[in-house]
Amino acid sequence: MTFNELVLYLRFHLRRQWQMQPLALVALTVSVFAIAGTIAIYSHAKNEKVAADSEWRALDERTQKLRNAEQSRSEQPPVLPVFRSKHLVEVIGRTAESMKMPLEEIQFSLEDNGNQPYLRYRATLTVSSSYSVVRDFLALLHEEVAGISIDTISCARADIGVSELTCDIAVSAFYQRSDRG
Repeated sequence: MTFNELVLYLRFHLRRQWQMQPLALVALTVSVFAIAGTIAIYSHAKNEKVAADSEWRALDERTQKLRNAEQSRSEQPPVLPVFRSKHLVEVIGRTAESMKMPLEEIQFSLEDNGNQPYLRYRATLTVSSSYSVVRDFLALLHEEVAGISIDTISCARADIGVSELTCDIAVSAFYQRSDRG
């Protein structure tokens, strides 16, 4: 049976059915479309569920990795360098010299809180340079000294036409307690 013969056969029987029982044919047609729609909706819902399950598993894996990393970090306290009074002075001087940035004023103070397991060595300095040089200086300083933080930075410009800034910077370096300074 060819395709044309099949079409003619179906057309004949559908017309005959329409003449004999038109309501049954309408009910059959509606049922076929309802089944097809239900299958399409089910297939779409199943695909969405599979995608949501996959996304949920990936999120769960990332959450578990973060928990494991957090646990390993909390189990190991951070290791600070041993305190040497000249270390921060040398690093600031060397970094400023390599950037060709003059240090106008610099002060150091050691804060020894007896109840803390670390020493805080503060440096306050005044520099005059362009914004990019000051920014690069602080970035290099952060790379050179482990456990350093920028506490404050305040910059001002004498005149809007001048590109040089005068910045007051306060940094803190944190060190382990040791018997020698």
